[in-house]
Amino acid sequence: MWVMAPMVSTAAEAAAFWTQAHALPVAGAMIEVPAAAYQWPRAAACDFLSLGTNDLAQYTFAADRMAGELADLFDPWQPALLELIRSRVAYSSDS
Repeated sequence: MWVMAPMVSTAAEAAAFWTQAHALPVAGAMIEVPAAAYQWPRAAACDFLSLGTNDLAQYTFAADRMAGELADLFDPWQPALLELIRSRVAYSSDS
């Protein structure tokens, strides 16, 4: 069984979750908010990280995804979201 903590925003939250769940075979965290995206290289205490693009887009653009008039912000090819993800992957690869 794998367990994942949702809405983690800091490396400290990820580490605290891992400490509490360490008896489980695998413990990870969801990257769903921009703060977590910028912290993911520091979330080494986790066994894995999962990218939650729906929530990441919603919080990156400060736009309720249930508001139809904002639907264009939830295009999976939205440049700002792609750049956020690309910059974090590039940073992680360099670290």
